[in-house]
Amino acid sequence: MEYDIAIIGGGPAGYAGAIKAAKLGLKTILFEKEHLGGICLNYGCIPTKALLKSAITYRKAKDFEKLGLSAENLSYNLEKVVKRSRDISSRLAMGVAFLLKKNGVEVVNSHAIITGNNEITANETKYNCKNIIIATGAKPRSIPNVEIDGEFIVNYKEAMLPKSIPARLTIIGSGAIGMEFAEIYSSLGSKITVIEAMDRIMPNEEVEVSDTMKRILTKRGYEFITSGFVKSITKENDIIKTVLEDSKEIISDKVLVAIGVTGNIQNIGLENIGIETFKGHVKTDDFFKTNIPNIYAVGDVASPPYLAHKASHEAIKCVELICGKTIKPIDKNNIPFCTYTSPQVASFGVKQGKVGKFPMLANGKALTSGENDGFIKAYVDETNGKVIGATMVGEEVTELLSTFLALNNNDVEELMLAHPTLSESISEAILSASGNAIHI
Repeated sequence: MEYDIAIIGGGPAGYAGAIKAAKLGLKTILFEKEHLGGICLNYGCIPTKALLKSAITYRKAKDFEKLGLSAENLSYNLEKVVKRSRDISSRLAMGVAFLLKKNGVEVVNSHAIITGNNEITANETKYNCKNIIIATGAKPRSIPNVEIDGEFIVNYKEAMLPKSIPARLTIIGSGAIGMEFAEIYSSLGSKITVIEAMDRIMPNEEVEVSDTMKRILTKRGYEFITSGFVKSITKENDIIKTVLEDSKEIISDKVLVAIGVTGNIQNIGLENIGIETFKGHVKTDDFFKTNIPNIYAVGDVASPPYLAHKASHEAIKCVELICGKTIKPIDKNNIPFCTYTSPQVASFGVKQGKVGKFPMLANGKALTSGENDGFIKAYVDETNGKVIGATMVGEEVTELLSTFLALNNNDVEELMLAHPTLSESISEAILSASGNAIHI
């Protein structure tokens, strides 16, 4: 049997692309070796936000007196907190399976290898495919000579399934993953030390964001070490010692390594037909094409930034291209970035032009909610008055970001909203009117 499109990987890129292909009438097959929904749904975007909700709510409940309320004997049940996050992930994973079945996508739960220009092999069965989309996602980066033991030295997957909260947690890396886990563990009682190799925390954001978040979180008890390069991590009698290249030592009960991810390019058969790679990713052009004419790559395996909404958007556009539609290269300036700490951080676009800034301290809703840390900064093109970028720090600014994105782009099919946000429901509702919604 021959398939119009075969997709390797069932994460946000893979399943979105498969559903889109099926809706366009293409015979579609999807290969996923582990869990539908990929890392994002099972061990990333979704379960972390569930953990964050529980943890932040618990921390804020300690300050109920500021709202004229009181809560006595406040506590949490870690097992139930973790179970809630797992149950939400399981529910959504079942939803993805339902949507794939509803749209007629054939799903093969197996490791898949490209064995020819038009051939994929899985479970010793060969599948003929006119077009192949590689959507295998990414895996955590590691520190040389540091072994992740899964108990004392962990990555995001183990950190998401804690059996206890360590008194002291060292986090290596202050990107979105590191900072969100810092929020979770700090809110539940850990003393947090964050080590960042760059000269400031959250280095992908503006300096003002880094400074603002450092000020807020230092007041909350965080310790930050910048320009810190890890030399070694050792365990001695259940105590973890992290030694930096300047000989500084940090003692903790657990270490989370969160220094980013890189593409999953191993063991999928790239070398069998000479698919080119570049810096740990499948090499593609602006239209997702590899050096093999009918083979494409989208999402984290192809290029950063490593974001679920960017991956899904690329997959949908890639399928449209295969179907003969003329598409535009994705404008990376329109990709939203979000970090779900408290306060949250959100940004997009070009940070130049005329700048307008408004402090959350002057916003009535922020004051009434007791969440007035942060600011809104807008960048406007001086020639036409168009919003070309924004940077925000504040409660729920990840939702406010959709307003900026809509002002920048009035074509809902080209609009890329951040995941996970409530705002995504707006574009899905509009797209459903034309039968183009993915998640319903």
